[in-house]
Amino acid sequence: MSGTFHPVERVRPMDEVGPYDDTVKTFLNGLLWGTRWAGSEITYAFPDSRSEYAYTPDDTSSGTDRVKVAHRKVLREFEPITAQQQTAVAFALEADVGPTASAAFAVEGFTRLNVSEQTSSGDEQPAHLRFANTGSEKLGTAMVADFPGGLLTPTAEDDGDIWFGPNYDSYREPEAGNFGWATLLHETGHGLGLKHPHDKAGWIEVARFV
Repeated sequence: MSGTFHPVERVRPMDEVGPYDDTVKTFLNGLLWGTRWAGSEITYAFPDSRSEYAYTPDDTSSGTDRVKVAHRKVLREFEPITAQQQTAVAFALEADVGPTASAAFAVEGFTRLNVSEQTSSGDEQPAHLRFANTGSEKLGTAMVADFPGGLLTPTAEDDGDIWFGPNYDSYREPEAGNFGWATLLHETGHGLGLKHPHDKAGWIEVARFV
């Protein structure tokens, strides 16, 4: 995946998702930034090295300090995610991972998306979601480098890239109920195009009753 990135045509306006029942529309729209990954096929991957990212540790792209951290410090101290993190990601995304009853808790289980792991770094395009750790203290918690559609940076190269910082042991050892598990689910939602309901941005600024 070195030197490649998510092209713009892979992202579509959120209003193409389809009509919502008016009784729940506000609750749903309050969680949407306004763009999503195009199509119903979503892939995820666990990069083995920082060379799989098109942006570099010395990237000088303009943007907020948070963006500069993502492009420089965080990538410079890249670490592959642990086997336990990989298991948690697969459980959160794929309906056929884990016990049969767990399917209802996976993104694939309660949406019309088809989710699969992309295991070859030689694929023509990177996965929609890429998960990695960093040893950089500049990232105190965790983050998505950018949402689908390049909402935080002027490039699409970092869309869907999810990073976990070094300050919480549970990030490397997520299990149901701990902070690392909750954070992994939280950042995965951002990678799919969801925002915080209280954010004053997106399709509808703030979800009702938040």
